[in-house]
Amino acid sequence: MTTVVNDNSAFALVKESVALTAVALKAPTDLTPLIGKPPTQGSAEAIVKQQSSPNLPGVLVTDLSAEKAGTQVTIEAYDTLGGDAIMGDEMREGKGESVDISSMNAKIDLASKVINAVPGKMIDQRTKINLRSMAMAQLMGWFPRLLWCRTLTHLAGTRGSQRSKAWAIKTLAQSDATTLAKKLINPLLAPTYNRHLVIDGSTLVQGGAQLGSIDSTDRWTLAHIDALAEYLDSLEFKIQPIRLPDDPAANYEPIRGVLYLDPQAYQQLVTDTTAGYNIRTWQAQAMERANLMGLKKHPLFMGQVLMWNRIVIRPMEYSIFHNPGDSTQIITSANRYTATESAQVVNAGLTAGYRVSRGIFMGAQAFAVLQGNNSGAGMTASFKERVYDYASKHEAMGEWMGGECKLRFTFRDADGNLEPTDHGALVIDAVVRAVGI
Repeated sequence: MTTVVNDNSAFALVKESVALTAVALKAPTDLTPLIGKPPTQGSAEAIVKQQSSPNLPGVLVTDLSAEKAGTQVTIEAYDTLGGDAIMGDEMREGKGESVDISSMNAKIDLASKVINAVPGKMIDQRTKINLRSMAMAQLMGWFPRLLWCRTLTHLAGTRGSQRSKAWAIKTLAQSDATTLAKKLINPLLAPTYNRHLVIDGSTLVQGGAQLGSIDSTDRWTLAHIDALAEYLDSLEFKIQPIRLPDDPAANYEPIRGVLYLDPQAYQQLVTDTTAGYNIRTWQAQAMERANLMGLKKHPLFMGQVLMWNRIVIRPMEYSIFHNPGDSTQIITSANRYTATESAQVVNAGLTAGYRVSRGIFMGAQAFAVLQGNNSGAGMTASFKERVYDYASKHEAMGEWMGGECKLRFTFRDADGNLEPTDHGALVIDAVVRAVGI
């Protein structure tokens, strides 16, 4: 006997839910190449917590999905063991050194998107199956954008001022602080003092206070990539490098990280003619590194990509920018050990036609993407439908149970001070031409 599943069957809806779950993290957004696959074997702890590879910027945590209940997960980091060795026959007892453990909690919540698929009776001449396909196509495009927009906002520490329909999250000016916080699920944290740089002429200045005097000459040049590499090497709390799967050079010359720039900032780099630098060499280095992986070239090297001093540089569709006179949250030098935030106004006297763009550098374990269990479908995503108004109209809804957060831990420096530190993310502010909205 043949089993028939009608298009309005609950089984059909579960099938659509599976499709929505699968596509949200695999759709071709900038989020896709930054997250590894959940473990199948290896680290027992990673398997228990269902965390993906720690060698990429994004850590996928599915500890709250499947049959497990809960809305919060704890993420931990262990500080590096330091101190002197005990030599010879010296007394060892009582000389053990403690290792600081820092942890943070991240939450998940339910995000929904409703499509009024049939606003009128005449449009209902199309079949219900086509309507479902249309609704699913829209949702499959919208939810990946939502995940990337939330992740990008957390990494930048600000939503910025770009107004675009492509954004799945409105600016603070378009909504309010309470609404924005609810959409982001986890707290929006300004960059820590040791993870915030501002371009000042040919140099990089630590901390966001420099935004108050930034001017039109503080633009990206190719030389700033060398300055960034030098800064990364000088950090007491290092940003862990990225080790891509199937990269034979990963353990010998790991990639320092990936730098995402908006279109205007990226254009500054590719058109820079600083003596001693050749953009073609940067493109060739990216291709050479990608070719080492053979047929299993990582998607991080797909499309327009540059590489110099082991830093991968990619353009991104979205812009995190501030206009002259905008206010943004920073952590000053005086507050570096408490991470207390304060407002900083972007130089209101900045030359007309310019704004401040925020680039985002990511090493390994910069952010976490959490997936929870949607009780409606028994998986992360859910697809639902209903017919109303005397069966003349049709509505479809997608749901996603999850959340994103920037990873931040507190580490002890050489002087014994505990300093909150964004674990794998760093931002760089620079001036660009004001193009678009």
